[in-house]
Formats: sequence, C-alpha cells, structure tokens
Amino acid sequence: MIMFIHPIRTSNIIETNVNADAYEIFLNIDLDSYSKPENIKMQITFEELVGYETTDIEKGIKYALRFFNK
Repeated sequence: MIMFIHPIRTSNIIETNVNADAYEIFLNIDLDSYSKPENIKMQITFEELVGYETTDIEKGIKYALRFFNK
C-alpha cells in the first residue's frame, strides 16, 4: 500500500497497462506539501476493483490512494 504523510491534492495518470490479473498504473501525484512525486508505479488487481465496487480504473486508483475530489 502507498502511504503519504501529506494529503494528496491531485493525481495525473501517465500510463495504464493491463495484464491477466491487474492494471499497472504510472502516475504523478501532487501532495499538500507541494511535493510532486513523479512516475509512481502502482498495481490494482481486478479483485481489488471488485472490492471497491467499480470497474472504472480511475475510480479504483482514487479508492486505493484514499483520494476523492470534493
């Protein structure tokens, strides 16, 4: 699991690839501390998407990062 000390302000998906079990996602993140980690790699399995009750990978990323637009 990705853990950030500062809340995430925004995220920008750079690339999404799919394999037999999961999505592999590369993204940039803008943190509340004004740090901007780039080219973060994460994986979300299809099983995790079912748990998030969505098939939308963008929504799945937000659930995984515990980040939601207000």
